[in-house]
Amino acid sequence: MARASELPMVSDSFNLFDLVEDAVCENAWSRIIGFLFDSSGNHGLGLKPLTLWAADNLPGDFRDLTQRATGSSCDLEWGTFEGRRLDILVRLLGESGDLIGIIGIENKVWSGEQPNQLCDYQHALVQAFPPVPKVLVFITP
Repeated sequence: MARASELPMVSDSFNLFDLVEDAVCENAWSRIIGFLFDSSGNHGLGLKPLTLWAADNLPGDFRDLTQRATGSSCDLEWGTFEGRRLDILVRLLGESGDLIGIIGIENKVWSGEQPNQLCDYQHALVQAFPPVPKVLVFITP
């Protein structure tokens, strides 16, 4: 077994996601993102993937809210009242496990938005989670 100091260095420009992009389907990407953004996942990273992503991709108030969260949970294919399916629903949890925020993520890697899709998701999030802050994120190349 080689020691860590004997292993070849990985290039700073190497990106595992670029390598597997064509091999992994949109639903699998959502599962990967949901797994990483769930702080209770067995990845052992806690909130780190979510907070790092939020720092670059969410508005200021939500970056702060994500930093204040002590936990998170994720639902995949969260169903709306209109029968649509939001790819990822992230629940931000406070110290006592209370819900302090919602992040809805629609992951559109290889397909376009359907008519009124984001509007329907926004409406459903407002109805389902009225007392907490919410943000809807549309991920697309």
